[in-house]
Amino acid sequence: TFQKFFGDKSAGSSSAASHVRFLEAADRHRDLRRKLDDIHKPPDEAEVLRRKLEAYAQVEGPNEHLGIERGAGTGGPQADGAAGTDDSVEVAVMYMCTRRKAGRMMVFTVFRDIVSHNMYLRVVMHDTSSQRDSHLTLLHFTTQRLLSILHINRDMLEECRTIEPDRVKQERQQLRADLGKMIVDALYLVWAQGTENQGEELDHLELPEEEEIDYELRMRDIMDPANAAQLSARRFLLTEVVDDIGGAGPWGIGGESS
Repeated sequence: TFQKFFGDKSAGSSSAASHVRFLEAADRHRDLRRKLDDIHKPPDEAEVLRRKLEAYAQVEGPNEHLGIERGAGTGGPQADGAAGTDDSVEVAVMYMCTRRKAGRMMVFTVFRDIVSHNMYLRVVMHDTSSQRDSHLTLLHFTTQRLLSILHINRDMLEECRTIEPDRVKQERQQLRADLGKMIVDALYLVWAQGTENQGEELDHLELPEEEEIDYELRMRDIMDPANAAQLSARRFLLTEVVDDIGGAGPWGIGGESS
């Protein structure tokens, strides 16, 4: 036993073999030390951001790059505790409409929430049959990315602190309404987890209004630069550019991109 585990001279091990074993042990030690250093190394800024998004966002299926929060009720800064006691909170309605889904009338309200310096876009769906509310919120980083893709300045969604011409007010209101409509257009219902057809879309179904159904509110991918063409304010700016250069330009007659 002594010879086997402690390498007595009578074990017959050569000096070369001992040297190889020493090098292997040193390599294992360095590898272990490197792993321990990685465990205790503080995460970089990108890793911290990723962890925060994972903690606050429910990311599923094709929307893997969308940071959203959804659930029952109206949500909002006061409801989910997103706002601290010292944070300033500002809530404004951007858009309202009705849509028929699953055989019942739904009322959609799109809110713009500002908590401290962070902006969120939140939509609340009210089921007129069951009187049930569901909400879906685009988190701050997702909201910023969407506005960037659509070439929308954040200031256009905030309340103006100065007096502005009626034309500018109308453009601002129309832009908010168009953005709200785009968000509502991307929403759909699926059967909730635990149901027989869980995950399947049910917007197209005509279910009896008195029937109680368990559904979840979902959002399709809206991170597409082509959506900028749907915004009337954006089209208006393109039309102005075409008019300034004398009619037909690279966008064609009427200022729309080909």
